[in-house]
Amino acid sequence: MTQKTDNNEPLTIDVATEAVEAEIGVTVELWKKERKAASDKLEKGRRLKRTPFEAIEEKGYLDPKTMYDEYQRIQNRESRLSASEREVICSIVETAMRTVFARKIDEARKAGEVKPGIQKKKRTKKVTPKAKK
Repeated sequence: MTQKTDNNEPLTIDVATEAVEAEIGVTVELWKKERKAASDKLEKGRRLKRTPFEAIEEKGYLDPKTMYDEYQRIQNRESRLSASEREVICSIVETAMRTVFARKIDEARKAGEVKPGIQKKKRTKKVTPKAKK
């Protein structure tokens, strides 16, 4: 869906790095809480399998600024992390970016700067099911 301004021009959204980093921090905290809740449900003496998230935590990449910097290195193909660790970092950062972009679009829509997206036409022709043999 393309977002357009009142002048029928594409909408440009500037997102500050600080906003993305703040959302990364929120996402990381949610992941930590989910992991802790899952480990609390286990029987005494048992523990969850090790994940790339834990490896990233041990290496010190859960800081939002560090994670965002590493994400940029991943995009430039300069990262030295394993594929699974890169995937986790990309997932967290891209989730944070989508959240920030969605929030900015909602704010622009409420301010009246954005027209609703292009609406699809409803299907008018009825489709008959194929006969069974």
